[in-house]
Amino acid sequence: MHSPDSRTVDDPSISSQPIANTLGSDGQPSITRVKLRRRATDINRKRQLLGALLLASVTATVVFAARAIEPHASLSTAGASKLAHDTEVTTQVGTRFLAPAGWTLHSGGDVTWLSPPEANAWVAAVDARGSTADAALADAWSRLGRTPDAPLRLSTPGAARDGWTQIASYRYDTPAAQNRLLSASVFGRDGAWTVFFVDMPLDVADRRRSQLALINGRIMPTGHVRESFEGRIPRQLGEAEVRQLNAFIADARQQLGIPGVAMGLLQGGRVVYAGGQGLRAEGSPETVDEKTLFLVASNTKAMTTMMLARMVDAGRLQWDMPVVRAWPSFRLGSDDASRKIEVRHLLCACTGLPRQDYPWLMEFTGRDAEDVVADLRDVVPTTAFGQLYQYSNPLAAAGGYLGARIAHPDQPLGNGYDNAMHEEVFAPLGMRSTTFDFDQALAGNHASPHAWDAQGRVALVDLGVNRSIVPVRPAGGAWSNVEDMLRFVSVELARGRLPDGKRYVGADALLARWAPQVALGAEASYGMGLVIDRSGGVRSVQHGGSMPGYQTGMLWLPEHDVGIVLLTNADNGAALMGLMRRRLLEVLFDGRPMAAGELAAAAARLSTSAAAERRSLTVPAPAPVVDTLEGTYRNALLGPMELRREGGRTIVDFGEWRSEVGTRHNSDGTSTLVTVDPGTDGYELIVEDSPQGARLVLLESQHRYVFERADATKAMARQGEG
Repeated sequence: MHSPDSRTVDDPSISSQPIANTLGSDGQPSITRVKLRRRATDINRKRQLLGALLLASVTATVVFAARAIEPHASLSTAGASKLAHDTEVTTQVGTRFLAPAGWTLHSGGDVTWLSPPEANAWVAAVDARGSTADAALADAWSRLGRTPDAPLRLSTPGAARDGWTQIASYRYDTPAAQNRLLSASVFGRDGAWTVFFVDMPLDVADRRRSQLALINGRIMPTGHVRESFEGRIPRQLGEAEVRQLNAFIADARQQLGIPGVAMGLLQGGRVVYAGGQGLRAEGSPETVDEKTLFLVASNTKAMTTMMLARMVDAGRLQWDMPVVRAWPSFRLGSDDASRKIEVRHLLCACTGLPRQDYPWLMEFTGRDAEDVVADLRDVVPTTAFGQLYQYSNPLAAAGGYLGARIAHPDQPLGNGYDNAMHEEVFAPLGMRSTTFDFDQALAGNHASPHAWDAQGRVALVDLGVNRSIVPVRPAGGAWSNVEDMLRFVSVELARGRLPDGKRYVGADALLARWAPQVALGAEASYGMGLVIDRSGGVRSVQHGGSMPGYQTGMLWLPEHDVGIVLLTNADNGAALMGLMRRRLLEVLFDGRPMAAGELAAAAARLSTSAAAERRSLTVPAPAPVVDTLEGTYRNALLGPMELRREGGRTIVDFGEWRSEVGTRHNSDGTSTLVTVDPGTDGYELIVEDSPQGARLVLLESQHRYVFERADATKAMARQGEG
């Protein structure tokens, strides 16, 4: 549940897509971790965010007042066509990709232009020439008839895949205040190249993340056919297969800097393996095992919908029942959406409500479930109902609280939810260790969260920020372990039966959660708190979870009666989550060994990106930059924020959590403040002038939060002294 992605993320599922495709799981959505204006330092940490943006390292961050390179004039001519449905497009050199319905397409010579309905947003596929990826990129810019108007920030190679022998991604340094994504991805084979450019406001990219994932999902050279496992018989998972999977995890731990990982495997109704490797906390002698608790974040959503499925099966709810019939006071920020929304829509990411995580991340002390539900009255859809994937954690939480209202109408929503989950899910399934109680979890065998610090070292994350999930816990607040999550996956695979054969929940009510509700790309959809992925010719049902310092996932193959649970205690575990599906399929079906190369590329990309981020920051922040900014600020939704000096460091304190900040000098001459503490790093505060003096702005997906000075008189006097 990082938003960042968010952190992407998260992602929520374990993806077969390359790690650079940040839809990754999300083919995301985990509750990915929130980042204010998260840079692509950790492509796979957050999630969460944006979608698969053509191999660009994109973050779930949205600002305002963008300035973009104007798309080619031919897009507005009679030669352009608006696509009625998703359409396969072939460039002159034979590169194939899918163009989304509702976008405008124009092909002219070496350039194929795509434009969504919003203004100042475009994608271009350019057939280019050159001896290297860098040369092909320069040639592609020339064929567009322009040069980039922002400096190159970072270039990273990718692993060969999908018939391409050379892949590279490029990110341009657009300042936060421009609200703009500018990236390029280069694909090459046998001397032929196609370069994909993306230039659009970040709020547009956030809304259209699933359509960008569609474009990215099938970029292939002429004649290439993807490997498919359809119709193959899987291997029996024995000691040799478990060793292969554990060896891959060990490699990932070493390359990505993950202290500990727990894994569980199911096949044919039995537990094949449950165990762990590595440490619960860096520097501690205590090791991870199958009983070690992790914060499983957005995997909680599937548990919540399981509770609702039990109520549907018992006739207490119906999936297609309007929510206002069961909960007359329930409201969204749109009367039309309030009337339309049904029980199944609360966890389908298909209502058009945009992601909005900062209110619960920044201001959670004293908040409860009732506050979370009440806040939904102010959230307005930004796309049509059912049109595009948009992930809302508070709306998913409302799904759990609806169940609480039905099960325990006389109790506060939070208490009612906790009791309903124990009665309907945890107790019947034997999930004895699973809990929403942080203190209980932390008192026993638990894994501590980790992330890279400002020097690129693995460090502990302050667990305090993770308590922000408590008010929205139906969307991501469960602590669990491999043993308990295997019990959950076992019932999913058995279509609602317990290991002893007894019926736990009706198959119809359970399987309705697997039904696609909205597309996530070419081969993935989102159901009810679950992702359905058909890539590789194999259907998997899955989700992932992301909170600061934790990346977790579960996945099962219904047609093959195989399931896997993977829990990690580091932000960089997102890269492992994104590749575990592929590695599992390789082991089960003797697939081509691609996952190892993708892992090495992901590790190199994360390291290179993090190093570039460190080079761009000045830590500690120079006193002349921050002296006039010290003071207390306030935002109506996010509450107070204090910026102060402590010794030689500058601290931003949101009350619930705090971090040191460094400064970044942007290409437009402005400076911004960026948080650097492990797990809460990468939040960018934009400095703006106002009649009352400087103010600070945080940006999230499609939202803009302005912090005005609470001590404006003192600040203006200080500026006058300067």
